[in-house]
Parts: sequence; structure tokens; C-alpha cells
Amino acid sequence: KISDSNNMSHASDHGRVAALDLPELAGDPWAMVADDSFSECHSGVNGMFYFVSSLVGWLFKPNRHMLEEARRVRQTLGLPAAYIGVHVRHGDACFERERCLPFSSFADAIRNVSVRYSLSHVYLASDDAVAYQRLRALLPESLSLHWNSETDRAFLAVTDEDLAGGWDGVMVERKLERAKAAEREVQLRGIMVDTMLLSASAVLVGQFSSNLARLALELSTYHKGQTPPYVSLDI
Repeated sequence: KISDSNNMSHASDHGRVAALDLPELAGDPWAMVADDSFSECHSGVNGMFYFVSSLVGWLFKPNRHMLEEARRVRQTLGLPAAYIGVHVRHGDACFERERCLPFSSFADAIRNVSVRYSLSHVYLASDDAVAYQRLRALLPESLSLHWNSETDRAFLAVTDEDLAGGWDGVMVERKLERAKAAEREVQLRGIMVDTMLLSASAVLVGQFSSNLARLALELSTYHKGQTPPYVSLDI
């Protein structure tokens, strides 16, 4: 049977009832106003993108605890209302060398959009543990670089043992599958916070071969009612 509460249950083939603990869905933190101009975008040349953005926005509903965690991290970092969101995809992407871009490519893009949109704060999300130090060295002091140091980025680093397993050994999904449940939860919560803070940025810079960067852009489009400025460094 299925109850009407958040603690749902189902009957097994043997008649036993097992509880399913489902997260409490939070209300939409940013209301989207679907006015006429937005509706026209859905039917235009980018109709499929806006359709996917709408679908992703409706499906991606962080529960109350995740929303509170993202807000806490944002407040702790001192992120202003408008900032640049940057996703550096290294990790498993570097297994295919042509997809592992140098930090200088990101630094150039950040400098350009900071001048164009008069933004001085940058939120960095990456699976590379040294991303903050490398980018900080390449950016002017006038730009404030933030990232969530509570997440252990070294967990996603590609090791020699991972490489020995080929592509299947270095994929983020496989590393999470092999991790213990507690570590997996910590990592996934960190990825969720990164995604939410990237989607809340005013301008997005990333590699759009990355599912996470595309997800952030789709969520940002959904919540803002229009596609924000963005820079894709590969596709």
C-alpha cells in the first residue's frame, strides 16, 4: 500500500510491508513567471532546450535540508546577489586528454565576463582538489574567488588504480558506487550544493560536455525565466 505521508510503504510479493523514507519536497525557492516572452522562447529555435530546462526544474527539487545547507554555504562564503559561477571539469574528463582544459582557459573566460558584466565575485566548483589554488594564481586580486572547502575534492581525483581499470575505473559514477555509504552521501551532498550555487550565479562559465555544467545552466534558465549569459569552453 502507499500512504499519503512522506513515509510511504509498499507490499512485497510475500505480503510484507517495507517503509520507504522519501525526502520532504520543498517549495520552489525561486518562482518562475512564465510570461508571453518566455512562452515564445519555448516555441522558438531553442524550444527543446527550454523544454528540457522546464522539465529539469520541475524534477530537481532539493528538500528542506539541502536548501538550508546551500544557503548556509553561500552565507559562509559571503557570496553577493550577483556572481560568476565556474565549473572546472577535470577528474574523469582528463582520461580523455582533449577534454581536460588548462586552468588558463578558465581564467581568460572569467576575466572577460567579469569586465563585461561588472562582476567581482566568482564561485568555483570542481572535481580537481587544486583548482582553487591554480585559478587563484591566475586571476587578479580584484576578483574574489570562493569555493566550498567543506567538500573533499581529492575523493574524485583519478589515481593510478583507477587508470588501471580503464574508463570504467575513472568514471565519477563508478567511484561513487565503490565508496562506502557515508562517504557517498557526503560527496553527493557536496555536488548538490555546487550545482545549486552554480545555477544561482549571474553568469556561468564551464565545459558543456559536462552533465553538471549543463544541469546548472538548465536550472538557472528555469529559475530565472530566461537563459543567463554563459561561456562554454568546449561545445
